[in-house]
Amino acid sequence: MKIADLHADIGYDCMQKKKQGFSHNVLSQYHVENWKSSNIQLVCMVSYFEGYESWKDMQEMIVNLRNQIMMCKDVDLVLTKQDLLKSTDHIKAIMSVEGMCGVKENVTSCVEWMYKQGIRVASLCWNDENALATGVRGNEKRGLQEKGYEVIETMKRLGMIVDVSHANDQTFWDIMQINDVHVMASHSNVRKLCNHKRNLTIQQIQEIRNRQGIIGLNAAPYFIHTQREYQDIKYFVKHLTYLKQRFGDIQGIACGFDFMDYFENETQFTKNLQCAKDARNLIRVLQEEGFNKSEIQSFLYDHVFDFFSKVLC
Repeated sequence: MKIADLHADIGYDCMQKKKQGFSHNVLSQYHVENWKSSNIQLVCMVSYFEGYESWKDMQEMIVNLRNQIMMCKDVDLVLTKQDLLKSTDHIKAIMSVEGMCGVKENVTSCVEWMYKQGIRVASLCWNDENALATGVRGNEKRGLQEKGYEVIETMKRLGMIVDVSHANDQTFWDIMQINDVHVMASHSNVRKLCNHKRNLTIQQIQEIRNRQGIIGLNAAPYFIHTQREYQDIKYFVKHLTYLKQRFGDIQGIACGFDFMDYFENETQFTKNLQCAKDARNLIRVLQEEGFNKSEIQSFLYDHVFDFFSKVLC
């Protein structure tokens, strides 16, 4: 079965490799075979910013990621709906940004520049407070800022998707007050099952569903369960099972794995779901959990493909 991943910090990894002197064809050397081994055919490749980076830093990582994608013969950059619909055996890449801490002035021009480089999905913040919005580690009463509203209006005009995964609750609901915004939570789980601020409440999940948005379930262990013994592939699937029981279907639910096996300081991983090679393990576990073939293919790939088919220009 085909698999799609709504969140992979590939831009960050490419930048780290460049700093270490490995700048030629990083995707082919370090990622393509892992994706192919699990039949991952669509990846949102993310340039990730924690909150201290400048606009120049953001530009450097985004340009480097685009160059790496263009360099790789096994990966095609998706800019339009037609790019998505092209039938090839290549992995399709959608460029994303996680956090816009460097966007402080001339925010409309900055967003337009990102769009021209290929960015189609973006979150306004990581866990930080910045000039645009407030992440989950920020003041819980501080939400979307005036410049953030300007950014979202520009994203609306360009047809970009707003990612709410790192937004605090106030920012989330401020964004949801804006009409006609394409939204996704690229890598978040169910807060009811794992009480982490990065996970979504049932009300937030319902709102994303109401807007025909999409949610990528996160394979990072600390978003799956608070106790280490339950941080495994089976409990990852429990989040999907819970949503099916709660809503009666799994519409709009997909995978946003957030794999971190290529992060140097990361030591804790989800059992049997720690890297792209392990994504194929999901098929067996989903079958064991009682999902049928159509549901499994929808969760693993079709929901993502259908979402981007509708929102890309």
